[in-house]
Amino acid sequence: MAQRILRHSRIAMTMEVYAEASEEAVRAALGKLSGAMGGTG
Repeated sequence: MAQRILRHSRIAMTMEVYAEASEEAVRAALGKLSGAMGGTG
């Protein structure tokens, strides 16, 4: 899902980006994304 949303052509690119992110950082980013899309985050 993330690969498609972020338009990464290869799953390896998506994994390289998010494998380095902490759980807290990923949750914060997803909350911001959800808010930007009108969600309740």
